[in-house]
Amino acid sequence: MPNVSLQVMEESKGTIRTAYQNLAETQYPEFQESCTAIYNRVNDTFNTTNNTIIEIKAFLDTTSALEGLNRMIKNKQEELETETDPAEIENIQNTINRLREEGDEKLNENNEAITSKATTLTNESSNIEFFDFKQQVDEEIQELNDDLVRIDGDIAEYEEKKKKAEEDYETLNVAMDVYEEYNIFEFFSDVIPTAEEISNMIDAGDPRLAAAILALEIYKDLFDVVGDGFSYMQMDSARDYVYNLITEYTRELERLNGEKNQININLNDLSHISTIESERFIFTEQVKNLSQGYTIYTEDIQSLMNTDVNYDNVLIRMGEMFTYLNNLSLNNA
Repeated sequence: MPNVSLQVMEESKGTIRTAYQNLAETQYPEFQESCTAIYNRVNDTFNTTNNTIIEIKAFLDTTSALEGLNRMIKNKQEELETETDPAEIENIQNTINRLREEGDEKLNENNEAITSKATTLTNESSNIEFFDFKQQVDEEIQELNDDLVRIDGDIAEYEEKKKKAEEDYETLNVAMDVYEEYNIFEFFSDVIPTAEEISNMIDAGDPRLAAAILALEIYKDLFDVVGDGFSYMQMDSARDYVYNLITEYTRELERLNGEKNQININLNDLSHISTIESERFIFTEQVKNLSQGYTIYTEDIQSLMNTDVNYDNVLIRMGEMFTYLNNLSLNNA
């Protein structure tokens, strides 16, 4: 008989339930619709599965009538072995046939009911597996992960730009104070001083000397902004420009981080969707195994009915099936 675990079904159902509850609002309504259907069908099928076990066990647990028929059949078979009168032999055989018809009718009735339940489980499994969206989910996950790599690269780039702009802004701030303190703007107005000229005008021990020299390079790089010459107003324009860059980079980082946050939200949703998509097959495998077990049982009973002269082996097979189903229930207790 196929291996079936109601515990695996219970755990799988729980995994699907947790993933579905975590899905909540999502940017993927088409996937959510499929997940909702799967979630509902898994719950319904789990209940159906347990009900079939209970109902079939009830069929199998009422064997007393069949056992009584079987005793009568066997008694008549014993009589048949010693009887020599043709008329009595015919009478005994007719009685055996009548008893068999009565027993077979009940067995066929039970087999039809069990076959119907097997078909129900097979159909419900197919309904759970019906939705085909794995490839779409995988492609969406891959696309988002690619976007995440790109955005992480952009964030790193803008963080570096912002860091440099902040450093340049601080350097210009310090340098402007130094230039004013040493009257450098008064000595140089038409041309930008050299580093050597700046060094000659500022005390060598002044800790701001390095910033004053570095500011010259920053200022030169902003020629298109400040134009020719060297003045406080031009330096202030350069500083404002750098400040505006910081603001621009900050806004861009906010935008990128917002986009990254949404991607992570979507990836989290897709993770739950992917869990539901894959976990359903773990669930349906158990359901289909049980359906197969029902079918194997009914085929075995039908075969024994066709070949055996009494119900000895049928009763044994019914007992085996009852034990099989009872163990499923006990293992899930």
